[in-house]
Amino acid sequence: MAFVTLRDGARISYQEFGFYEPWTQPDTIVMMHGFCRNSAFWYAWIPILARQFRVLCPDLRGCGKSDIPNPGFAWSLQQLNDDLMDFMDTTGTAKAHFIGESMGGMVMPSIYQRSGERILSITACSSNIGLRGAFAKEMAGGSASMTEAITSAPTLQHYIRKTEGSRLAADEVSEQARAWYADEWAKTPRRIWQEWSEQLVPTIDVTPELLKRIDCPLLFFGPSRCVKLSLEEARHWTDNAPRSRLEIIDSASQALAFAKAEQCADITVKFLMQSGR
Repeated sequence: MAFVTLRDGARISYQEFGFYEPWTQPDTIVMMHGFCRNSAFWYAWIPILARQFRVLCPDLRGCGKSDIPNPGFAWSLQQLNDDLMDFMDTTGTAKAHFIGESMGGMVMPSIYQRSGERILSITACSSNIGLRGAFAKEMAGGSASMTEAITSAPTLQHYIRKTEGSRLAADEVSEQARAWYADEWAKTPRRIWQEWSEQLVPTIDVTPELLKRIDCPLLFFGPSRCVKLSLEEARHWTDNAPRSRLEIIDSASQALAFAKAEQCADITVKFLMQSGR
């Protein structure tokens, strides 16, 4: 685990991996974890990706071992973009391939509009186009909203397990794995969960216009049978992004980056190797 300091003084933790031949100069991949998760969730992807690429796995501000802002911090897509570009600058990364799971992919069209010259490609794994429809209902878990569900739950683990049915299908992911997932996710403070759900999540809208402006290769992973992410919503990405490819994984789990990690990573490596610069 290493740390970099952003321009405003915030410390961001990250892990760097590279198992490629030492005489080569591979491209860099930046891994974008999902809503309030952390870099630990990428563990199964690392051995596959890092054999061919330099891989950077940051904990976004407020998550993992990165600094937690004081109450009242202004979360926004512009702030997230600035954090990412600062992170790239301080790690000596001029350009990178971005791989994002769930919300980590949902924000990438907006990041591309601000800093597209630094993005070699985008891989979005199980990323919705916004908090709406079946996705919003599932995340609310029977409450009036996602935020209300987060703040009223006895514990974050309780909220995670209550809403995990279409995230991690029980016949695909073991109980031990689902328990680890809940415990690791719950390490991010509940205040950050609440602030992201109030300030960041409502501003994400993956519109056709945003997607049509993406002028880099884009790979999208979607599950074949998941109420939280329909095939129609998955196709929205690749029907609109001009240089895109859709991979439908046979699964009932929305969290493909965890439930089908090795399969997604293998496909991603081939995609990146074929895409080149």
